[in-house]
Amino acid sequence: MDNEQLIHIWANKGHDRRSGNLSIRSGDLYSYEKLIGKHFEGFTLIQSSEGFSVTTSRHISLAYRSVSHLAVYFADNLRFIERLSIEGIGKQLFNEYSDKIDNDLKSLSRARSHIVNSFNRIRELAHDACKLFVMSNQDRIPAYEWLLVLANSNNASYSISSADTYLLEQLQARYNLDLLKKLNNEKLADSRKEEQRKLQALKRIEDQKQNAIKWRAHKFPGNLFDLPVMLRIIGDEIQTSHGATVPLKEAYALYQAHLSGNSITNYRIGHFTVTHVNDEYIKIGCHTIPMQEVKDLLG
Repeated sequence: MDNEQLIHIWANKGHDRRSGNLSIRSGDLYSYEKLIGKHFEGFTLIQSSEGFSVTTSRHISLAYRSVSHLAVYFADNLRFIERLSIEGIGKQLFNEYSDKIDNDLKSLSRARSHIVNSFNRIRELAHDACKLFVMSNQDRIPAYEWLLVLANSNNASYSISSADTYLLEQLQARYNLDLLKKLNNEKLADSRKEEQRKLQALKRIEDQKQNAIKWRAHKFPGNLFDLPVMLRIIGDEIQTSHGATVPLKEAYALYQAHLSGNSITNYRIGHFTVTHVNDEYIKIGCHTIPMQEVKDLLG
């Protein structure tokens, strides 16, 4: 079992196990002896990767990618925060997220590039901060009412307009940040790079397609995250092109149950759970698998 398989198991709340320096203990995810992931009722906490070794930072990145189907928040000190009540967690994380937003906006006021991506990341942080505020059961957001405006602003590129008067006034007053000017400047610069990005994207897809042929022929050992999920049989298991494995026998039984007209939603297969199925695709854990891929393999 490799690290990605173990993290998929943790993301789907599977049993304790170990892979090298990565382990699941009592449902929690550890890198070496450092707690980096913990599930709660309704949400999951991931340890912030700042200040850790390259290996642990990679473990954290894999963990975050594996829980894309869950409500996820980052914590500066997961070992400390796990001991708090739900309201205490909400309050602590709200304060941490507010500090991050404040620091990021200060940086954005000095930035000359990546304005759109940086602002959209800040907007997403504000959106999460508002949800954490609700979790914390506080009466109001002291001095942060404008976060509500930020969280609900349109996150499409260059979509902020002069109509967002309150938000723009707050950004100018607090951070000396002329957002409209920065967005327009970056829009001009980005238009010059767009064609180059398109060419690079086409080349990347073509490279991935060549690797997909090798992957199906068992001549490419890596994962192919830029393409739709593919399946292949290795021994008595089915392996996905995104790094997960399930028992072949269980997969075949599940597919036959589906063909018989039975609902397979919430069924377990290996360490994972079926969350949705229709004529186009089946969603198992964080994998969305084209139904045609399943038919080609098991039909």
